[in-house]
Amino acid sequence: MRNLKIKYKIAYSLILILICFSIASSTINYLREYRNSVEDYKITGTSLIKNIEPYIAHHLYVSDIVGVQRTLDDILKNNPDILYAFILNPENKVIAHTFDQNFPSDLLKVNNEPLQNTELLDFGDKTAYDFSQPIVDGKLGIIRIGISRERMIQSLRSNLFNILTLILAFIGIGILMSFYISKLITNPLNDLVHSIKKISKGNYKQTLQIKSHDEIGLLSASFNKMCYNLQHLTKRLEDKIEALRNKNEEYEKLNKEYKSQNEELYKAKEKAEESDKLKTAFLANLSHEIRTPMNGILGFAELLKSKDLSASSQEKYISMIEESGQRMLGLINDLVHISKIEAKQVEIKNEKTNLNELLDRIYYFFKTITEAKGLTLEYKNSTCDDEPLILVDSDKLEGILTNLINNALKYTEKGKISFGYGKVENKLQFWVKDTGIGIPSEMKELVFERFRQVKNTHLDGDEGSGLGLAISKAHVELMGGEIWLESELSKGSTFYFSIPFINAKQEEESSNQEDKHLKDFKDTTIIIAEDDEINFLYLNEILKDYHLNILHAYNGQEVLSLLDKEKNIKLILMDLKMPVLNGLETTSEIRKMNKTIPIIAQTAYSSNADRQSAFSAGCNDYIAKPINKNDLLIKIDDFLV
Repeated sequence: MRNLKIKYKIAYSLILILICFSIASSTINYLREYRNSVEDYKITGTSLIKNIEPYIAHHLYVSDIVGVQRTLDDILKNNPDILYAFILNPENKVIAHTFDQNFPSDLLKVNNEPLQNTELLDFGDKTAYDFSQPIVDGKLGIIRIGISRERMIQSLRSNLFNILTLILAFIGIGILMSFYISKLITNPLNDLVHSIKKISKGNYKQTLQIKSHDEIGLLSASFNKMCYNLQHLTKRLEDKIEALRNKNEEYEKLNKEYKSQNEELYKAKEKAEESDKLKTAFLANLSHEIRTPMNGILGFAELLKSKDLSASSQEKYISMIEESGQRMLGLINDLVHISKIEAKQVEIKNEKTNLNELLDRIYYFFKTITEAKGLTLEYKNSTCDDEPLILVDSDKLEGILTNLINNALKYTEKGKISFGYGKVENKLQFWVKDTGIGIPSEMKELVFERFRQVKNTHLDGDEGSGLGLAISKAHVELMGGEIWLESELSKGSTFYFSIPFINAKQEEESSNQEDKHLKDFKDTTIIIAEDDEINFLYLNEILKDYHLNILHAYNGQEVLSLLDKEKNIKLILMDLKMPVLNGLETTSEIRKMNKTIPIIAQTAYSSNADRQSAFSAGCNDYIAKPINKNDLLIKIDDFLV
């Protein structure tokens, strides 16, 4: 297995999983069918013998043995699965039966007590369920009926054959799909390996064809970018070597650069070690959250194998398995969503929204849940009547409120939960208040981190992924707002968050007006510091109609070089995350030489701490990615006028 190619390892692993799953599924299905068939037979026999007992009792009461015999014959005639039927008097003597020949005395050795009972009897070539029913509590005798199991056995055999046929077909298709999937995965990897071999030999002009947008596609794009950077670095190195031959005094400058690079490597090492610790903590939390519901699923699935399991216990165990499965599904959904947030794949989609209707919907959704828990639910609307519609991402806003109310329900055992919003200046401020256990002061900032939960000794266990508040915080910040809380132990907590208030009507009117940003700034030179080619092309496209002279720098070192060569640069758009010398370090170096040139920071990070870092380094303004065209034009216009 160790020497096999990856595609065969993937294919064989998938086939093995498929076979195990098929065997397990067929076994469980067959046992379920067998158990259900046995129960059906017992129910049918019990119902039949109970239904005929009054008629037999009537005939016996009037001593009509002929009527008794006729009733038994009719039962045998109308039910092809019945092997025999006979009547015993109180002295255990046969007074009527359906046997063609003499009554077999062996039948009197079993199941002839004056009690309702069912037994499985073996007649050699046949097996039957024997049902007995006392007539008038045994005062007039006993009815016994034998029902053949042949039809059930034949049905089970037929069902087993169909299952095996389906499994074989399923496995055959699965084998083909396994090899197809493995080929689909490994072919791009093989192409990638061949291209990397060429790159390793110094062919930096080698580019990889990007065939998809998955992880392999991202890796290919990264290698293309690496080759591009290597070409530029090689050229720069050649220029520096030539300069060193002619100018001996530049050795000191190079030594400083090496020292700076060593410091960067040391910082990178510290960041890598910190990242490894965070990864370990993350995996430990994730393992706990997955193993807990899996323990419930596997444990109760094992208990379901018990042969003597009652119907009520079976329903209870299945319910427990479903509950654990739902918990695991919720964890997976939360992990997928937090991954999208961290990968910057979540976008804000504003639309016209009636806040009153949105809060009404949330209120009536949670009203039944809170009442079932013995809690009171209240809410408050406070928008002006002439401003019922705003522009907001209603799905994310509803998700934030739902997360906060669910969190309040989890930690509130009595009292009430209230929520609502109000307009504060040009913002909408929402709140969710509860009378629950409260949050310690040292946890008020930590609860918004991933996998953070407040311990509640009154609950059976802290269930959940611990990602709800982290997701809510990310959504609030994406919408341009902030979130915070106030809490007191044993008295409750209040979560607040605010978002910009955008009147739908006013926004629609302003959007219809033409953009009037930036005059014609012909012969005005600016620098766009951006290592990502696509982002640079986007910025260049925005500014092309204003006749600016745009210089492109791929890193901070190139920005400093351009400033040395060009003396009439009027503005710098500075990306904070760049290779060689990042935006913050570059800005600090510029401020040592030039205190007045405007610098606008641009970055995909948009937290308050990131803004503060940019301003502390010397940036004049800050704009977050994805960059809004109008916002960028306004900021540039302010500095170039």
